[in-house]
Amino acid sequence: MNVILCVRVYNSGPYQQFDNPDDAIDYLNEHQVGQVDAWVSGMQAFIDNGLTHGFTTCNHTGQEYVRIYWGDSANNYRGPLDTNDRFYIEHKLEEHVTVPAAPLDANDQSYIEHGLEEHVAIPASTELSPDYAYLWLRVGDSGEYEKMDDLDAAIEYLNELNVGKVTAWVYDGFETQNYHGRDYIRLYYGDHESNHLADIGEDEDEEQEQHRQYVECNLERSEL
Repeated sequence: MNVILCVRVYNSGPYQQFDNPDDAIDYLNEHQVGQVDAWVSGMQAFIDNGLTHGFTTCNHTGQEYVRIYWGDSANNYRGPLDTNDRFYIEHKLEEHVTVPAAPLDANDQSYIEHGLEEHVAIPASTELSPDYAYLWLRVGDSGEYEKMDDLDAAIEYLNELNVGKVTAWVYDGFETQNYHGRDYIRLYYGDHESNHLADIGEDEDEEQEQHRQYVECNLERSEL
């Protein structure tokens, strides 16, 4: 039975078959596997018999080691590479080191933060569902209740008061860095008499969740 070189670069990758080591080396260099660190026995049967099954490199370690052995057309193991073949491969494989990108310094991070454009996911409609008459809001524990016809009107009013960005959603409203604890901002769907009908932040309702995201994205930062 003819034997061929069976090669697999990745643990989940396909096997390739070659008639000689030179073709296998060309393939491995194309895939930039790097130079041999150690010859390994990847299965217990090979370990028990002192047989090699492949090798590790700086880019292929653990279970991701490179498989290379003499096998048949079905990739069944027939034997390890001998000492001369292993020596030849070790000296023909090209060095390739995957270098991790250097972390950004503080100046780069600041530049990126200020250069990125804000993208707001706008809901299909900022108008209220026919099930609710108004949005009701109250800024702080001592504030007056105000009714709004839609989200845009509510957000414009809140930005005029510099309430700040949402830091947490609570029952019938939300907190910001300026309004929290008992002094939070009430915002909910209500009837003509300000009676609470639904919470704007109820996750199980897709439309209400979109409205909550719209509020989070469009409230302006405040330095109060």
